[in-house]
Amino acid sequence: MLKREEVVRRSQGLPPDLRSKLLDDWDAMAEAARVYRERCEEHRGEWPAERPAVSDPGPDGVHAVLWPVRMVAMVIGRTESRVRQMLRWGDLEGVKVDGRWMVSEDSVGDYGMKQLLARQAA
Repeated sequence: MLKREEVVRRSQGLPPDLRSKLLDDWDAMAEAARVYRERCEEHRGEWPAERPAVSDPGPDGVHAVLWPVRMVAMVIGRTESRVRQMLRWGDLEGVKVDGRWMVSEDSVGDYGMKQLLARQAA
């Protein structure tokens, strides 16, 4: 993630309304990252024996990090059954591995960002 000062510098030529929106979005992402780090720190030592898995590379050569439902539930503050429901409904992205849901790390981050933006809009 670019530092805020770099975003400010690079966005100087944008129209004021677009630049303002860009900086607001950057601030929201930075806040989401801070909250995510705090949540992870709160649960340090409580993580289940399950650990995130790294998938085989996709067509773009990128490895996806997949989290077990239990870890996702701890990070986003929901129950495991609610996380599974969110997966079935498409609110989170994941795959079943040996009959167990594994959640995309990117999907967890996107969910956190949506929640933060919803709180800011309220």
